[in-house]
Amino acid sequence: MKTKNLLQTSILFIALCVMNQFALAQCQSNKVLISNTNNCCQTKCINPNQVSHYLSHGWVLGPPWCCIGPRIANQINYETALSGIAPNPVSQSTTIAFTLSQSENVSLKIFDVNGRLVATLADKTFEEGDNELVWSAEEVSAGVYFLQFQSAENLQTEKLIVTK
Repeated sequence: MKTKNLLQTSILFIALCVMNQFALAQCQSNKVLISNTNNCCQTKCINPNQVSHYLSHGWVLGPPWCCIGPRIANQINYETALSGIAPNPVSQSTTIAFTLSQSENVSLKIFDVNGRLVATLADKTFEEGDNELVWSAEEVSAGVYFLQFQSAENLQTEKLIVTK
């Protein structure tokens, strides 16, 4: 298992180095350009800490090369999981990314260190695949908070640090 993770990390590092010149040149500072292999002309600028998540879901680094070549078949197997919070620490707002294996109800809640509910960000049905939600932290004090992600078969909690 460790060998597989090391290999994946090494491949990711090499790919980032090779594509860095092209990808960073087309996005705002500190963002990485990715292209969707299932919809070849779709691109996104993402945070570097989200790259491995998108690569594991059929996206590629850089401009949409597949627009000029054959399309890659749509065979993504999604796993339901919270996939990222960026930026974290957060001063104004943060993007919460999660992936669903099927269309289902998701609850996203913010709790303080005493376990008190601070905010309910979502309690609704989201579509299969990659989803994002933005949380504005401007209404809360600086400190440590916890994001709870809950779906039918998944419960995850991640620490959020709010700075002012």
